[in-house]
Amino acid sequence: MSKLRGLAEIWYEGLPSVNFTWTEWKEKLELGFPSKRNYHADLQAMLNRTKRSEKSYAKYYYEKMALLNRCKIQGTDAVSCIIGGIYDNVVKTGASAGNHQTPESLYGYLTSLTTEKNRESSAKVSGKNKFGNFRNNKSVKTTGRTICEEKEKRDTTKRTERRCNFCRRNGHLEEECFLKKKSKPTI
Repeated sequence: MSKLRGLAEIWYEGLPSVNFTWTEWKEKLELGFPSKRNYHADLQAMLNRTKRSEKSYAKYYYEKMALLNRCKIQGTDAVSCIIGGIYDNVVKTGASAGNHQTPESLYGYLTSLTTEKNRESSAKVSGKNKFGNFRNNKSVKTTGRTICEEKEKRDTTKRTERRCNFCRRNGHLEEECFLKKKSKPTI
């Protein structure tokens, strides 16, 4: 019993005898160290466990299931709690639509998904972005939106730095000038 520390060591040294059967040891340990369970704290921890983008669905599932088991939540209630911790609306809707009756069934669905992180890392290996375009294509930004280079250059200029040559006001260029458009005679 050299591994006992703190209160356990004091308790052990205070015993009148150490010659007990296993049943007697178990009884003494349960009386000496009653297990306290704070269901509210367990439930709160389970509800606070959500799917983080850097973690896989498998890791999220097992972490959530450990907390659900501690709270003795099973079946469709467990499925509902697992889905409730997912923030990705597409995945959440798909999981709900699957009408899963058991957490294991939901696990099969979740592990079939490719997370955004996995898609990006496989794109780095293939040399393509997440839309299948090669990364050196200058008309594609890293966010995946297609933007022509002209518009990209225009967007880098701050609105306050733009000055209209027609009305001399800041914030727009002559071709966007409302006063110029308004002053043109209609034929």
